[in-house]
Amino acid sequence: MPRSLLTLGLAALATVADATTVAVLELGKGGVVHHTTSTSPTTSTNGVVSFWKSLHEANSEGKARKNRATQYPGMSVVPDLFSRPEGGVAIGIMGEIDLASMPTVVGMMEDSAVAQLKLNGKKGKEIMGYISAELVQSADIASALQSKAQSAASSEGNTLESVVVALSGSKDASEVDTAVAQMLTQIA
Repeated sequence: MPRSLLTLGLAALATVADATTVAVLELGKGGVVHHTTSTSPTTSTNGVVSFWKSLHEANSEGKARKNRATQYPGMSVVPDLFSRPEGGVAIGIMGEIDLASMPTVVGMMEDSAVAQLKLNGKKGKEIMGYISAELVQSADIASALQSKAQSAASSEGNTLESVVVALSGSKDASEVDTAVAQMLTQIA
């Protein structure tokens, strides 16, 4: 995947305040998103969805939209006009999030992210609902992520695949973190 994009959405409910953070990561060559002059990373659910739709030309079934989507104004990151990713994966992580059990996810959110989009309130479920994310159990997340990554890389068009997992403790958090690390190794 020379120009790929991974979008990881972390909806922290009780563990990390009443907020949602969407971290945007580029894997591979890069250059498909750019920072703007906006000084605030805060946006809305519609802002995040507009960013995803303006970045990806096809829906999850691989069907191209008739018209190119436009992004909400004033956001801190925008897609490149000429370079597009080959695909993307949005991962929603919600529930009882134990960040101490998720070093890979925390590292991606804090160190590897090209940009972070922040939302006030618990908006993860709403955002992932807009893109019809598949709900999976933490025990099944590894196979779901592998399938989504392969689909995003191999499908016709620039699709955004999505999956959401609800955590219920540190064991679930550890399983998800391991699955994310395996997926990164697979597509890097």
